[in-house]
Amino acid sequence: MSMPSGKLRQRDSDMKPNFFPVKEGYAIRLAKAPIGDYKLTYRKEVELWAQRRQGKFSSILLSALEENRKKLGLSPEEAEKIMAEVLQPTQEFQEKRLLYEQNFEEAILLDFPVNEEIRDELRYLQHILGLKDIDVASIEEKFNERKFTSAGAYFERGLKNYEKKNDEGAIRNYTKAIQLKPNYSVAYFNRGLAYHNLGNYQAAIEDYTEAIRINSEWGTINLARAYLERGIANYDSGNKQIALEDYTQSINHEAKSSRTYYERGLTYFDLKDYQAAIDDYTQAIKLNSTSYELDEATIYFERGLGYYDSNNKQAALEDWNQASVLKPNYCLAFYNQGLVHENNKDYQAAIQAYTQAIEVNGQWESISPSEAYYRRGLCQYELGQFQASVEDYTQAIKINSEFDLAYEKRGDAYHALENRELAIENYRQAESLYQNLFKTTERQRVRRRIRDLEQQ
Repeated sequence: MSMPSGKLRQRDSDMKPNFFPVKEGYAIRLAKAPIGDYKLTYRKEVELWAQRRQGKFSSILLSALEENRKKLGLSPEEAEKIMAEVLQPTQEFQEKRLLYEQNFEEAILLDFPVNEEIRDELRYLQHILGLKDIDVASIEEKFNERKFTSAGAYFERGLKNYEKKNDEGAIRNYTKAIQLKPNYSVAYFNRGLAYHNLGNYQAAIEDYTEAIRINSEWGTINLARAYLERGIANYDSGNKQIALEDYTQSINHEAKSSRTYYERGLTYFDLKDYQAAIDDYTQAIKLNSTSYELDEATIYFERGLGYYDSNNKQAALEDWNQASVLKPNYCLAFYNQGLVHENNKDYQAAIQAYTQAIEVNGQWESISPSEAYYRRGLCQYELGQFQASVEDYTQAIKINSEFDLAYEKRGDAYHALENRELAIENYRQAESLYQNLFKTTERQRVRRRIRDLEQQ
């Protein structure tokens, strides 16, 4: 059926564009949408590409968005704000993924596969970060199993564990490395260090021995270290003569290690070969002046012990003086100076040394500060300073309430001060402690003093 011709003509007329002449001096003004709409348009473009590119914009894409910004008439500040708002959730998500990945990598570098305890902690981290299972799965898939199951990978994990003082984990990984590469001498050596830290000296010795046996490309300096460490393990296990042999082997491979001479000096000292110990300490001091391997104050201190036990008290005093100069908080060096002065009956010098030991209150090592108070009290007593002596013994007892000799000597000081009641009280306390410790001679001694005082 045909349409009326008039209607058709009317529609055609409506569809034709109309042209209006532009008068000179007038500009064409086009109608624009509200700025808010352009912002929305730009935001949708940014959101679209952010989703497609997971928040990573190439230089090409950034150039395109910049041109779009200009086309829409947005200011750079407005576009930058929109970009930041759109990308913020993506960036936060990527940061969470990265944090999980870093922790997972750290875990897998310590142990592969991760144990159930660590897996529980990773699940908790995933929960806190709000990551989905698919998110963490894609992260963990990046870590190829082959990459983490080679001898070298297990060795590196052993190093990581050792650095974190996880000796059990280090041993487990070094063992896997050795299983894959039986001639892995460095893995044997490092496993020996871990066993040594755990106090398993025999296992450490066996590993050091195997490292030395199979070594062919390791180099003389490392062999020297292996003999040194085996020597220390033998020393710690009580095999001091064998330790001497290991230290000597180490020196034969590398004669410039102050530590090896120092360790051998300790062993000679324990075996009461004081001159050999002094000679080794002297060599250690000489080498340490350039290598700085050791705390030099400690070497001087140990050599002082060698001199003291070989009856060269003056040389011992000089070494302990030097030790306290090098390490001003070295309480034990000051304390030992006091012992030499006290032995020489130079009580004033002894009091000064003991006072320095007490005041610096630093490295006491094998003794308690109560000993310094006690010995200073003895020197005060010898100088007739009985009240000062009482105060020192009291300080010693405060630190060590079971200090039997301090009670007895405080009794002597109170006796000298003619305080009969307090003297008896302290002697009785000393008697009780001596009885508990089965010190029969000492107990009888204070009982006689109590009896004499009670009869006065």
